[in-house]
Parts: sequence; C-alpha cells; structure tokens
Amino acid sequence: MAFLGPDTQPLGERKNIPAITQSQVAATIAALLGEDYNTAQPRAGKPVAEVVGK
Repeated sequence: MAFLGPDTQPLGERKNIPAITQSQVAATIAALLGEDYNTAQPRAGKPVAEVVGK
C-alpha cells in the first residue's frame, strides 16, 4: 500500500514492521474517511494504525 496526502507523514519505505494484509485495505480507507468498517464487517482486518494515526 502507498498513502499520499497533505496530512500523511513521509515515512518512506517501511521495513521491520508487522505484516500488512489485504484484509486491512477497506478498513484503512474507511477510517481515513471517518467510518468504522469493522462495525459492519467484524471479520475484516483492522485499519493500519500508522496510516490512520492511532
């Protein structure tokens, strides 16, 4: 995944971090839009914390 925007920290390529899976994509995008995807889809992955600032 790659995230760009005026509020996005310039972290560069990340190494030695926990694996990020495809199951986290929808939840991460929803969180960026202020929505909680996991309420509707509890089995989905959690948003990527570094991206959503949590």
